[in-house]
This record gives sequence, structure tokens and C-alpha cells, in this order.
Amino acid sequence: MENKFKVKDSGERQQFTSGMVRDTQNGKVEWDRIFDGPMAERWAIHLTKGGVKYPDVQSGKPNWTLATGDPEKVRFRKSAVRHFMQWLRGDVDEDHASAVFFNINGYEYVKIRKTQIVCMKCGAEFSEEKGGCGSCDNCCTCTNKPVLDSNIALDELPILPRCPRCELSTEPQLICHHCHKCDSCCKCI
Repeated sequence: MENKFKVKDSGERQQFTSGMVRDTQNGKVEWDRIFDGPMAERWAIHLTKGGVKYPDVQSGKPNWTLATGDPEKVRFRKSAVRHFMQWLRGDVDEDHASAVFFNINGYEYVKIRKTQIVCMKCGAEFSEEKGGCGSCDNCCTCTNKPVLDSNIALDELPILPRCPRCELSTEPQLICHHCHKCDSCCKCI
């Protein structure tokens, strides 16, 4: 009955009047606090309405998660500022507070995603340690052979990183995981 998971232990205990004993909550993130107040529900409603206006690219994958580059990041930032000013003025034509949440989240999402590289074949995250994704035999880093596969539909790829030479391109690109450049700039083949 062995598994890889451990039960973390701070060494401190909290005893309840019932006699139950648990580790303390000290230093642990209290995730439930995000549900205090109205914003969690309002943000969920905003995302639901956005999902109707801009349908998911595939089941469970929201359209806005396609954002990967600076142009999208700039758009999220500008929209966040505009909605913040509208919220500050007291405008009630839209839920501007939720729109601020959405746009800041989108900006932060792109900031993080822009630094991630994934296998073009299976979508697993690239690992320097593994020398590839470690999940398949087909991507160029796993086989040490560059692959720029045009048989994969671009909307099937979970992340489309940008080529360092074509950074400002707004078109989706397939990236060689050897040189990390797009198929136009790659010299590996």
C-alpha cells in the first residue's frame, strides 16, 4: 500500500472539543477566502457569458487561453485599465469589476504561458532534465530529430509559443523544440 504521496506535517497540533486532532492551519493558504464576497460568482458569470460570445476552441478549452504573445498581453492590460476606470466611475452598463478580474488573469496567464514550451505532438510540458517531454517518442527533442509537423491542426495544440525571431507575429506558429524557432526561421532540417 505504498504510493508517492506523503502526509505533510508541521509538527503542531490542533485538538477539537470532540477529541479529533489535526495539523494546524498555520502558514497554509486559505483558498476558501476567495469565495468571501460577491466576486467569485460574478467572475464565473462573466466567464460563462464570455464563453457564449467567444465559444471554446475545443471542449473545456476557453478561446482566451489561445493568447500567447505580447499583442494579447497588451490587449488584456489595456482592457483591464479601461474596465477599472469604468468601475471607478461607477458605470453599470457591464460588470466592470469582473472584467478587470478577467483581464488581469488573462495578462498573467500569457506572462506565464509565454515562458512554457510544450511538445508539439502530445502537448506535454518540455523538460530540460528529460531532454524533451518524456511522454512520447515523436517530438524533436525526445528523438533528437527536428520535427515541424504540419499534420497537426493548430487549434489542437495546447500552447503555441512564439519564435524568438518572430516574437511580434500574431499568427500561430509551429516551433522546433531544438532551436525554439518557427518553421520559417528553423535551420535544423
